[in-house]
Amino acid sequence: MVAADADWAALSRVQLVDSTFVALSAALSPWAVRGKHPAGVRVHTGLDLAGGIPASIVVTTPGTHDAAAFDDRGWETLRGWTVVFDRAYYGHARFAALRDAGVSFVCRLNPQAGQGVTAERPVDPTPSPAGDGLLADATVTLGTPANAASAVVPGLRVVTYRTAKGETLGLVTDRHDLTATEVVALYRQRWAIELFFRWLKRQLKAVRPLGRSEAAVTLGVLVAAVAALLVMLLDDERPPGVSRVAFTRGLAVLLVPPPPTGPG
Repeated sequence: MVAADADWAALSRVQLVDSTFVALSAALSPWAVRGKHPAGVRVHTGLDLAGGIPASIVVTTPGTHDAAAFDDRGWETLRGWTVVFDRAYYGHARFAALRDAGVSFVCRLNPQAGQGVTAERPVDPTPSPAGDGLLADATVTLGTPANAASAVVPGLRVVTYRTAKGETLGLVTDRHDLTATEVVALYRQRWAIELFFRWLKRQLKAVRPLGRSEAAVTLGVLVAAVAALLVMLLDDERPPGVSRVAFTRGLAVLLVPPPPTGPG
């Protein structure tokens, strides 16, 4: 998938970050049982938005928190990039560390977060094509100085909008170069990683491990990710009128032909 030229500057260095759960049999894979969590693994993924391909995949046991897995991956390779994630990754200290590392972010705002508004910008409340209506666009300081457990992060931006369903949402970012509409549109792109997870599970069969050991399950997920890369890289060769699902199935037959039948 190649983004349109007009969108390239905004999308070419954006990574969507999230995780998905792959269930396993507790009897056949007892190593995958952690505490009260169901047996399985979590697949922590960074999806390159412009290319639609996984740039980072880490497989962990289900008890690993999404934010911890993200912090552990290291941010050196993300310098100059923007990461987009949901509230599972929310944290003022994390925002400060990302900004110090040269990594931008767009994240759902915790409505309970303390914030002090230092500047406001006018917004156009006219609904976007997706039905989102802007409510506010402010420069803020996040965190409460009196709370020693919370980092105080000045100079961030909060964009508040109402969805077509009437839900009011806030987004926190350090991207002051984008318009408020562009910030909302960028967060909306997060849906692409959910579609990738669905494709990874349903079409590439990542939910069917190559074996029951931890190594075999991890290998199965990575093989599915490699297949995703191949399909994306070959997408320009997909004939007109052929869906990506049908194209993927055709590639599977070509790369892994069915076993011969009959005598011999």
